[in-house]
Amino acid sequence: MSLDEKSRIEKIRELNNKWFATRAKDHDEESVIENFICPLLEILGWNLSRDLKREVNRIDCVLYLENKPYIGIEAKSFSHGVIDENKRGVIFNKDRLIKNCREICITWAVITRYIETIVYRVDNGEKVASFTHPNEYVEKFKELKILQKPSI
Repeated sequence: MSLDEKSRIEKIRELNNKWFATRAKDHDEESVIENFICPLLEILGWNLSRDLKREVNRIDCVLYLENKPYIGIEAKSFSHGVIDENKRGVIFNKDRLIKNCREICITWAVITRYIETIVYRVDNGEKVASFTHPNEYVEKFKELKILQKPSI
């Protein structure tokens, strides 16, 4: 799917409306991946039938760019408090995710439950983007573009 930026933002708004309509439901990890993460990745230009592999090196999803692992995604259920390391304590093991991504030469590591998302650079473990509500995917679209499929 080749969309311009305005169209991508509109599609993200539609996906967010789906989240608002179902947020009371506790989507498990698989449901989060299928109903929210995969559609978001498609909006960002990824061809999931070609670019996505599941369960690689203890990572839920890996996106491949030119047949090389590029983005590792650790997904969590809606009810899993995910990510604010500073306020709620580390609920996921960031170091383990980074290590697993390094082992297969991934560039970006992502922890998400769609409601919240953090993106890390794998080479140095630095947090490069953080989204604490689905509306921020629109408000901070320039940061979200880190996950957009690069033009080759």
